Amino acid sequence: MANLVRLVDDLLDVSRITRGVVELKKQPMDLALLVQHALTSARTAIDARGHVLSVVIASGDYRMEGDETRLEQAVVNLLVNAAKYTDRGGSISVTLDLSMAEGAPHAFLRVRDSGRGIPAEMLEKVFDVFVQVSPALDRSSAGLGLGLTLVKRLIEMHGGIVVARSEGLGKGSEFLVRLPLSKQVRQAAEEQPGRPPAAAGVPNKWRVIIVEDAEEFREVLTETLEDLGHDVSVAKDGLSGAAQILQVRPDLALVDLGLPGIDGYEVARRVRAAENGAELYLVALSGYAAAGDKAKAQSAGFDRHLTKPISLEDLMQVLNRPKPQQANRR
Repeated sequence: MANLVRLVDDLLDVSRITRGVVELKKQPMDLALLVQHALTSARTAIDARGHVLSVVIASGDYRMEGDETRLEQAVVNLLVNAAKYTDRGGSISVTLDLSMAEGAPHAFLRVRDSGRGIPAEMLEKVFDVFVQVSPALDRSSAGLGLGLTLVKRLIEMHGGIVVARSEGLGKGSEFLVRLPLSKQVRQAAEEQPGRPPAAAGVPNKWRVIIVEDAEEFREVLTETLEDLGHDVSVAKDGLSGAAQILQVRPDLALVDLGLPGIDGYEVARRVRAAENGAELYLVALSGYAAAGDKAKAQSAGFDRHLTKPISLEDLMQVLNRPKPQQANRR
């Protein structure tokens, strides 16, 4: 019954928008905050299929004029679409950042999945009414092919654009949304030509090692740190990660707890047991945020525990602290 109600609502929304009877209730809003709300709304659909979700929201000014309800509907549709057309246990990455386009600052939202992908001839048609590239993996959640139609119409009503990208069937998909920012943000950008309205960079350049076996999450985190000006190297399993940390002796090691080979807890224990290992700054990455999980990570030797999906705010708190060798630790 709930699925039927959703289908009817989607159909009515498309009909109203097509006939021009939907009036947006625009007001000042923060797109970064909206994306976080949309992630919360879509989390049930993502978790139900066992997908790994990674989220990176770059620091900056995301003020814009928009209808929060309608824009959140568009973002949720993109997330649910990614979950629906990705095999169980897949990966979904969400990034939000700022850049200049057509001489003005814009927000860029990317939703990428490891799902079925889209053939080249369908990349533009996928937004048409009643078009589906392939049936949903879960028939109980199958739709009428209206979700992406709503996304396109709602984004365009806000002066934005949305495009689909894919290397073909079986190679995943990416949906890129571009939205204009508020007049105040544009004026600030005009005062500093060529600079997107992003927050100032971190005060120190760090050497960072990421020990993470989930490729999508590892790539997004690497790109974010490199964009912030840091030197980044990666390891894909616990054994090589521990060895690399002890050899390179980075300013920061971000270590996933659920690694192949040896887990993140054992990585931390081996690093701390090595000569001068206590001087290294270790941060645990985990999908669990219970007090017991954090206590277990601390007991193993981690300095801090970050819960996935990692917010940029949490990451910046780590990066904005003095380097380990400059701090009075322990």
